[in-house]
Amino acid sequence: MARSTVMLGVVLALSLVLSSCRPVEEGGVAQTGSLLGAESVLKTESIAFKDAIPRNYGRLVGVLQSPGVSSRAILWFERPDSTIAAVWVDYVNGVHDEVLLIPRK
Repeated sequence: MARSTVMLGVVLALSLVLSSCRPVEEGGVAQTGSLLGAESVLKTESIAFKDAIPRNYGRLVGVLQSPGVSSRAILWFERPDSTIAAVWVDYVNGVHDEVLLIPRK
């Protein structure tokens, strides 16, 4: 009796986990080429260079290597107005053409 109850619990838990899984888009970037979907409240802006990061992005405050893609990293900058700017850099293809902006209030 106890074994069948445990098995039923495991089957239900596994069903719940598998039914809530969704496929992840490659590289974590939307297929449209945009960093964010249309429903996001965060803003992006274009970057002027593929081989450099503008000096006005401010102080580098963090680096995060992209999981699963060893040639890609996200550089986190704090701009003079305290806005956080996330710049995606691929060591092979250069700087991504959009930058994620996170305002601070």
